[in-house]
Amino acid sequence: DEPPTGYMAGSSVKQALVANGCTIQGTVHESIISRAVTIKKDVKLDHCIIMQKCTIEEGSDLAYVIADKGVHIGAGVVLRGTAEKPIVLRKGESVSKEDYR
Repeated sequence: DEPPTGYMAGSSVKQALVANGCTIQGTVHESIISRAVTIKKDVKLDHCIIMQKCTIEEGSDLAYVIADKGVHIGAGVVLRGTAEKPIVLRKGESVSKEDYR
């Protein structure tokens, strides 16, 4: 029972499955986004699976990431996995820029 997804000015979503209740301000490409996810300005998602109620802060760049429920990704975080070895974030995990240098 979520409201429709909001695609804000400047957002870009291509070849993605997006559930309801999301707010998207960034770029999403070939990804699956569950309900109530917040994707802030200047975020780039490529080949990701983002579970419900995750927040991805401004300027983050993610490729081949699987984020379980309630994950918080801080501003400016860069995570790059591969198709053979994606990066998996546990339920409720919080990732900051300092965690992945």
